[in-house]
Amino acid sequence: MKRHLPLALLTTLALLPALVAAGLYWGGWRSEGHRAHGRFLTPPAALADAPGLTRGDWTLLYLTPAACDPVCVKALHGLRMAHRAQGGEQGRVRRLALTPDAALARDLAAADPGLAAQPAPPALRARLGDALPGIYLIDPQGYAILRYAPDADPRGLRQDLAHLLKHSWVG
Repeated sequence: MKRHLPLALLTTLALLPALVAAGLYWGGWRSEGHRAHGRFLTPPAALADAPGLTRGDWTLLYLTPAACDPVCVKALHGLRMAHRAQGGEQGRVRRLALTPDAALARDLAAADPGLAAQPAPPALRARLGDALPGIYLIDPQGYAILRYAPDADPRGLRQDLAHLLKHSWVG
């Protein structure tokens, strides 16, 4: 028995990681990894025909309320900060506000030259589901994939966008 003890110890040490991994897997444990801060749209909403949307770019889209209240102003500021925080990747991302009317679109575009603002047809607003004001992350093919509440923490949007830009080969 003493003679086989080193071999038994080596075998146990070699199999231990696999046994621990199997136990964790079958026990239901999962790594946290990266979790999106926004809500995934299932299925993604096709928006390739949205006014002002450019295929091939990631787009931070804000579906605005009828009047730009303090929550709207904060959401637009969050979009600007999330965009700027991308550093050298800023060129891959556009900011777009879709408004209920042309007057609000003109006012928003005048207040922020880096923001593209367009009036959105009601059918397009309805295609985004509940058509509530919100921030949407649009992929380069024109699909809305994530939705954020207008008062969501912009750091979550910034982190999600940075993660997608880092791992995406398109846009």
